[in-house]
Amino acid sequence: EWMCALDVLDFMMDIEGLKVRRKIWFLVVSVLRVCGRGCEGLEVFHRMERAGVVPDSRACEDVILGLLRGGAVERAWEFTEGRLREGSLPQLPHQKALRSLIRSLGTRGCTEEAQQVVSGMRVAGLQPDSV
Repeated sequence: EWMCALDVLDFMMDIEGLKVRRKIWFLVVSVLRVCGRGCEGLEVFHRMERAGVVPDSRACEDVILGLLRGGAVERAWEFTEGRLREGSLPQLPHQKALRSLIRSLGTRGCTEEAQQVVSGMRVAGLQPDSV
């Protein structure tokens, strides 16, 4: 249950303050992705960054996939576009999240945004050829 994941995070923060272990942050974001609670996962992701935890590629991928699973395609696009613009999107080994985002944008008729993701991937040194 996704509320349980948030409860665990809040409990850990009560005990350890903002020094929650990196794995706990990533676990909560991942659980929220699986439950389709991408907006909550994005909030936890931002809390994690404010706590000084640097996200890895898996955490970014979990945020994107969670937002897509929850139907928040526009928020997934905004998150990805901002990360690509800042150059802060870590290498995504399998690029599943970006492929899913491109597919979701294309399905909605947002071909310009989908092309921007592909272009941003190239600029970031990612290989969009398999997308």
